[in-house]
Amino acid sequence: MMHQQLLLNYEIGHWPVAKATLIMFFRLLSGLYVWWSKNRKNLNKSLKIKRDRKWGRKNFDLQSTFGFYSIIFILFFGITGLVGSFDLWTNGLYRFLGV
Repeated sequence: MMHQQLLLNYEIGHWPVAKATLIMFFRLLSGLYVWWSKNRKNLNKSLKIKRDRKWGRKNFDLQSTFGFYSIIFILFFGITGLVGSFDLWTNGLYRFLGV
């Protein structure tokens, strides 16, 4: 009840959670698009942490690499949150998966 309704009744608490999940999902997709368009040529190099660099560059590489690999989990959380929030999204996902 806390995750889907903010401990409020369904009519009040459902919409802020659903809208926040929708905003998070689209920001994640737009961030992935911006990152992918910059790093498409150097994709193999940009997903590794280089050890022989200065601390600032290591920090940037660590953040970029961890951020890219965490997108898989965050996308999963966003999709399941949208399935729990919107019937239209649920029906579309089930139709896409053939269930």
